[in-house]
Amino acid sequence: MSIRNSIVFIFCLLAVCESYSQQDIAGLVCRYPLDNHLRDSRREGKEAIASGELARATDRFGNTCGAVRLNGKDQQISIADYWVGSSFTVSAWFKPEKRSQNELELILVSQASDGTEPTASLLNIKYVQSFYDATSRIYFSVSQNTEDKNYQSHRLEFDQWCHLAFTFDGEWAYAYLNGKLIGQMLILKSLRSNNQPLLLGRDAIMPKFYQGAMDDVRFYDRALLPGEINTLYTDNTAKQGAEVFKMKVSDDLKVSSDKGKCSATLKFFPPVVTLSCGGYEVKQVSGIPSGSLFNVGKTYNRFQATADDGRIITETFTVEVVDAQNPDLQCPADVYVQAPAAAKVMPVRYPGVVATDNCVVKSVEKVKGLASGAYFPIGTTEIRYQVSDSAGNRSDCGFKVVVTQEAPPAPAPVEQTETKPVTVQAPAPATQVTEKPAPKPLPTPVVVKNDPAPTAKSDKKDTVVQRTSSNAPDVLNKNVTPATTVIKSTEPSVSAVKTQPGVVVSEVKPKPNQVEVFGDGVPTKSKIVFPSDMTKPSEPENAELLLLQSSKIGEW
Repeated sequence: MSIRNSIVFIFCLLAVCESYSQQDIAGLVCRYPLDNHLRDSRREGKEAIASGELARATDRFGNTCGAVRLNGKDQQISIADYWVGSSFTVSAWFKPEKRSQNELELILVSQASDGTEPTASLLNIKYVQSFYDATSRIYFSVSQNTEDKNYQSHRLEFDQWCHLAFTFDGEWAYAYLNGKLIGQMLILKSLRSNNQPLLLGRDAIMPKFYQGAMDDVRFYDRALLPGEINTLYTDNTAKQGAEVFKMKVSDDLKVSSDKGKCSATLKFFPPVVTLSCGGYEVKQVSGIPSGSLFNVGKTYNRFQATADDGRIITETFTVEVVDAQNPDLQCPADVYVQAPAAAKVMPVRYPGVVATDNCVVKSVEKVKGLASGAYFPIGTTEIRYQVSDSAGNRSDCGFKVVVTQEAPPAPAPVEQTETKPVTVQAPAPATQVTEKPAPKPLPTPVVVKNDPAPTAKSDKKDTVVQRTSSNAPDVLNKNVTPATTVIKSTEPSVSAVKTQPGVVVSEVKPKPNQVEVFGDGVPTKSKIVFPSDMTKPSEPENAELLLLQSSKIGEW
């Protein structure tokens, strides 16, 4: 082959390889991505069966649940309804884990005998490395195996992803590791199908199990070319975006406190977790559960989600309860007091105010007016108080203190009473017996009169004083009856006049005139005694005197 033809051949080979990477490789019958499920992506409704619950594992692209893990003890994946056929290709990704034994087995697929076929027809594809003797062996069936002569170049590393593929074209079987051919063998006998399931990760003859992660198992109905195998190794179509593991909690909440309370009962939606695969657990690590009583103020609610692979995320939101209720303030009723007539101010004490709040009363203060016990002026004084709570809400109330003044007492009118004059009268002259010669007529009586103010009536009766003397000479007429002096006097009385309640005005009348008559028989001398405030005996007050004498007129 010329150099020119060689260059053309290489170019065409690269083009073919590139074409494989741009489109699906023909002949794909079934595929098990093992991304959080065991479903067949090529055959709708078909699903493999796992013995026991498989753990999720991170695939070669970093997808958390892009692969499964087998425990190496009793776990396997069974495909019950597919036979590889007379020619086929099977490939898978492995991430082996170190075991106590001195060998590593990548058990790809196997099938047990149903008893009707010879053991040579059993399928048993695996790649085994022995560390104690530094050898590698490729098993295609129980009776067919070959050695990997280049152990040092193909030595597997624990906890590292590797790609293993087998092809069979009906005569030859080829083994590929990480896109490179590591062994081939001639199959002397044809493979026969049976009704036994295909087993992934387990040896169908020996009770041996693979330990480690497995991912992206594919079956083709033909033997793929080396370039196609390399395409499977370099394929990244299964690569997904960044792993989704997030949690959405409630938005921050702000509510008012319940009426009359310093708290509020609140419900919020539970967190929503999005995880590409696998399970998780959510718990509240701080705050108050939904439906609880939240006090006034801010409460921080923090939730934590933990994935099966140990990853943890937390999210927080706040619940704020606001006290929007004004405090209540009760003032007393208006206060009325009366000050004395001469007072200009009056000390007044009034009741206190009563403040209440649904939370905490912070302060109560007087904002207008005088304090209780202060001296209030005459008139109306307005009092106002204000209360505030811890949230800054305020209320106020007011009342009045009204101070009135007594009117000065009006002077009580004095009732004027008339004093009737005291009249002293002589009785009518006694009947005289006239004898011849006729008696000389008596002189005209001397009457001393005064016009005093009339006095009140007296209960005293007229007093008659009669004095006779048998020894007095009968000058005019022996048969004349002795003169009789009649004194009529009315003693003054004390009268009480009420002018107003509680006031008694006493009016004392002057002492009564006193008249004394001296002498035996016919009076020879008479004396009138007046009250001490009288100055002239010729001006008697409140008295009228009539003197009758038989022989002579007495001298004053």
